[in-house]
Amino acid sequence: MEEVNLIIESKQQALDVYLPFVKQGAVLVHVVNSLELGEEVILNISFPELKKEMRCQGKVVWVSAKTLQGRVNFGIQFFGEDCISMQQTIEKYLTGHLNDE
Repeated sequence: MEEVNLIIESKQQALDVYLPFVKQGAVLVHVVNSLELGEEVILNISFPELKKEMRCQGKVVWVSAKTLQGRVNFGIQFFGEDCISMQQTIEKYLTGHLNDE
């Protein structure tokens, strides 16, 4: 299973990558290797500002069209036993910044 790493260095970046409308939460990431829709990955997210690193299983639920720079972004949904704490950590970090609050 491929590992995907994401460093969330600021609340603005968290707002840019977090997909709260996806059940159980998801993040938008860019990886060097191509991923397939439905592919399962290990998602490692680091929050330097919180001095916290988290890991959970994820599943590719969205693949973007190529940008002008040739980048493809992937939406990775949290799932598995550790997904609830990942979702809660991000949503707590973004308290007062998500649209539905």
